Amino acid sequence: MLIPEVILNYTVKTAIEIINLDWESNTDKTKTILYDLLGKDDNGFKLQLNKFNYFEQGQSIFLKSKGESRRLQVTLGYNIERVGLPTIHILLPQENEKEKGLGMGEGYQDYEIDEIEGTYKRNFTNVYDSTYSLMITSDNSSEVSLIYHVLKSVLFCSFEHLEHMGIRDPKFGGQDLQFANDLVPTTVFHKNLTIQMFYETTVNELLSQKLARSLTFEGIIQQQTNI
Repeated sequence: MLIPEVILNYTVKTAIEIINLDWESNTDKTKTILYDLLGKDDNGFKLQLNKFNYFEQGQSIFLKSKGESRRLQVTLGYNIERVGLPTIHILLPQENEKEKGLGMGEGYQDYEIDEIEGTYKRNFTNVYDSTYSLMITSDNSSEVSLIYHVLKSVLFCSFEHLEHMGIRDPKFGGQDLQFANDLVPTTVFHKNLTIQMFYETTVNELLSQKLARSLTFEGIIQQQTNI
């Protein structure tokens, strides 16, 4: 069985770890992944909005140690306790069945056979169209925007990895989100990075069935006599 949020959780956390390891291993910080993403834009200009320098702020977001309270974290589901802190919440707003083969996709993958016990399990394969949201929250709107663009870039660069892990044809999009004031404080900002994809998953039937070891035929043997 394939669970996309597990793959996304692993991928995002690994990307953040790679950014940290790359930073530690380079004495020239202009050669780092973080500088490549946030040092200058595609036109060669410094990435800065008013007094907000993206490269400097990126260091304070992505390079914090594990003990620091405002360290960027990744969670499955909406973690209400961290909405005011830099957090990436992995959500599933929509999923629909895309297609399945004849007979519920039976036999698309090899059966699970236990020769010792003399049993087998059939398998069933289905395909789903899914839209996952990586919701970014913080009490700093510029911080949310920075995380969004870095996350979008590293996931786009990781499309081969995502394909290999079973997330097919990923397409990225995004949007700002507004919540009712009685649910979330107005000082908390939300931005969604959406990933549209499809994936196939195979499950075995719950109960094993006996393998056929022999065949018995019953009937009348007719003998033809030539005269």
